[in-house]
Amino acid sequence: YVREHYGDPSLRLQQIADELQISYGYLSLIFTHIAGQSFKQFLIEVRMEEARKLLLSRRYRIYEIADKVGYSNPRYFNEAFRKYYGCSPVEYLRNLRSQEGAGS
Repeated sequence: YVREHYGDPSLRLQQIADELQISYGYLSLIFTHIAGQSFKQFLIEVRMEEARKLLLSRRYRIYEIADKVGYSNPRYFNEAFRKYYGCSPVEYLRNLRSQEGAGS
């Protein structure tokens, strides 16, 4: 469900619990047990992995990637990307290009 709906900025565990017709608390407990991390951490991981793929495709602008992976605010997306990868999306691409150039 998360991998199919990560682009929804309003995606919450409560929404999934409602969809599955189970309690939020039970789903939270089971999710953490099975995934080994909280729903929020898992959602961020999925969004950042997808954002990286889109960034590497070089077909989209940063604000388009932000929107596609569920961040309605590109500035917040940049902050989340930096927190997850240790650099901004632009810096990530720049570092990748310099590595590609060094390998030539």
